[in-house]
Amino acid sequence: MGKPLKNKFFKTAGMTFEVRTEYPLTDMTFHPRLSMFETRDHGPDPIVIEHFFSIPAAFKKLEKKDALSSRPMWTIFKNKTAWVYKKTPALPVSEDDTAFFEFEHDFTTCRVYSDFLGPEDYADGRFTSLTLFGCDQVLISRLLTDRQGLVLHSNGFVRNGKGSLLAGTSGAGKTTLTQMLKTKNFQIVSDDRTIVKMEENQAVMHGSWLHGTTPVITNSSYPLNSVFFLEQADENKIIPVHKNNEKISSLLQAVVRPHITAEEWNTLLDNVEKLVKHVACYRLLFDLSGNIIKILKEIK
Repeated sequence: MGKPLKNKFFKTAGMTFEVRTEYPLTDMTFHPRLSMFETRDHGPDPIVIEHFFSIPAAFKKLEKKDALSSRPMWTIFKNKTAWVYKKTPALPVSEDDTAFFEFEHDFTTCRVYSDFLGPEDYADGRFTSLTLFGCDQVLISRLLTDRQGLVLHSNGFVRNGKGSLLAGTSGAGKTTLTQMLKTKNFQIVSDDRTIVKMEENQAVMHGSWLHGTTPVITNSSYPLNSVFFLEQADENKIIPVHKNNEKISSLLQAVVRPHITAEEWNTLLDNVEKLVKHVACYRLLFDLSGNIIKILKEIK
């Protein structure tokens, strides 16, 4: 184990994150899978994530009735300078399991507060999230809104040297079809969370440490040329989607939606509209025979 550090840098999809902490970082603070995203080329303006190990008294006094939004595990508040997210585990052992996340309004600084981790817990935490408690998706999806990007509920794979997405909500068949692709030696880039950005007038698919139930973690990037909206059926067929409004509607169903203002929502819609102009979209109907793979290979 190397000399403990007080900060580390990580990079994905052109965004650099600086983790700062009150406790020393070790090689095992984060899960080894995240090491592929570590970088020394951090640039001038990294997104800052700060870890603190006590909770401000003002946060402990926040009441649900004052929240802007409340959903399972998450309660969202707003003060004069920041957004405050309260996360309570689905099955908390005690109230001490609660963590708070404070985001400056542009989300370029995130402060994480907890009071149930000691230095030894942190040193060997093997956390799979830079925010420690699974808030990376909240942070990254919001940051991408301002960066011509999105996080999509989709599995990314490589086809003919370019990126393709299997898009759909839970139960649409992403995992089933991805397993079929694996048996045919397709390269899988992401599971259930894929970053897509417009870069130099081109859509690009990025792997990251975000994932669903299967920990597919890669730092690969590919030009994105196709999105397949999945439908389980009794036949195998791929149908081109030509109408932009149909493409936009289908993509919006797959977007991991950040908590954003009305103005920011318009920006997110602009990002979706730009994306559909640069990628081909298809309805993909498939059964469990595996015959859909042959049809997929024939699509250019």
